[in-house]
Amino acid sequence: MSWEKETDEIRRRRDLAKRQGGEEAVKRHHEKGRLTLRERIAALTDDGSFQEMGEGAGVPHFDEAGNLVDFEPANYVLGFAKVNGRRVAVGGEDFTLKGGSPNPAGLRKSVYAEELALTYKVPLVRLHEGGGGSVAGAAGQGKSRPLGEPVFASPRFRSITQVLGEVPVASAALGPVAGMPAARLVASHFSVMIEDAQVLIAGPKVVARALDENLTKEELGGADVHARSGVIDNVTATEEEALAEIARFLSYLPDNVWQLPPDAETDDPRGRAEETLRDIVPKDRRKPFNMRKVVKAVVDKGSFFEMTKRFGPSLITGLARLNGKSVGVIANDCHFYPPLRRYVQHVSPAHPLLRGRARLHDRFGIGEGGDDPARHGGNRGGDAEPRTLGERDRSQGFRRGGRGAFRAGRLCTLLAERGDGRIAGGGRRRRRLRARDCSGGRPRCAPRGTGSKAGGRAITLPARGRLFRA
Repeated sequence: MSWEKETDEIRRRRDLAKRQGGEEAVKRHHEKGRLTLRERIAALTDDGSFQEMGEGAGVPHFDEAGNLVDFEPANYVLGFAKVNGRRVAVGGEDFTLKGGSPNPAGLRKSVYAEELALTYKVPLVRLHEGGGGSVAGAAGQGKSRPLGEPVFASPRFRSITQVLGEVPVASAALGPVAGMPAARLVASHFSVMIEDAQVLIAGPKVVARALDENLTKEELGGADVHARSGVIDNVTATEEEALAEIARFLSYLPDNVWQLPPDAETDDPRGRAEETLRDIVPKDRRKPFNMRKVVKAVVDKGSFFEMTKRFGPSLITGLARLNGKSVGVIANDCHFYPPLRRYVQHVSPAHPLLRGRARLHDRFGIGEGGDDPARHGGNRGGDAEPRTLGERDRSQGFRRGGRGAFRAGRLCTLLAERGDGRIAGGGRRRRRLRARDCSGGRPRCAPRGTGSKAGGRAITLPARGRLFRA
């Protein structure tokens, strides 16, 4: 006996899987001006480097004689590839099959993507375009296979959160993204979307049914909405530009937390003295200037990669290189609300933008090109004091009795360290808190009037966590 029939069937399954949703579906996708998933992977990765995992996963269809007549492949493509010579795990939804809504095999492969990156300790790249599970489920679909998992299965979000702590994760929204793909998109160290993409929890029909409001996809989750909300880091005009930004982002980071960022060759002289810096900053302190020119003049030429430009525009954040080594950059943009500079000096470590960047730099060993936000002020405890925000969070064990208590504890610690300033917040309800001694390793906040051994200065916090205005 021979296994020729079975091996021929495997080869045919792989060939049928390359058809994706069929010629008509691929044609309609191209008419929208979009690339298919396989074309996106080819554009992102080095030529010929993609090695697909689970090509034969899907639903086969046989005739009465048991011969394979058709094959419905998994609508999630996953595999290993190389980006600028470095190995990565890359995957994404195939929109030409059911609009990217998961079929049974596609769902299993999407869950396996995080496990693959964790097992081999390589960066994970997700290319999203598709919806989550159907609201109607399997109703009216005739014979269908279950999409659920056994009750003893591990929660899907466990691997999604675990991968963020071990390897770099970069995602792109290259069309309509809803449901679980939208959750994966935001659970990334870097996310980018094209201008005509949308990121939604649910589509317009579901929103209209639930809230009786008719909103378009752009109004619910267009690029303009999410660039300002902070859900997305960057926005590009084309898919090619989005893929290029992912490749550039990964170039600043190591493969995992157990490695150091790679050094890049640079032709920028190490001893370069940029003469333009003399003219950028005016002598009159009341006049604004272009901080981005300062940043680009200080770092290696052409190495500054800005992120979250439209979210929190008073702060400039990004990655760059100094003498070929990766650094993080945080700077103030004085064109936006000058009084905010005082706010940044007081509570910049509590700003969500700085928290996210500090943890990214901390996790992957990236040095900071500007002032470390955890080193403002004077009264420090010697060399043993944690130098970065992430280290201080872990060492001091901030109390997490709700969002308000967590923010209050962090602000009390900051004021106890600085020993200066009053921070006032808007809102009808205010809580008067006193910064206490934090030498015990845990900040303690008490209402004004209960006494304070450290004699800290009182601060006023807004009830709903708004920005603090000095």
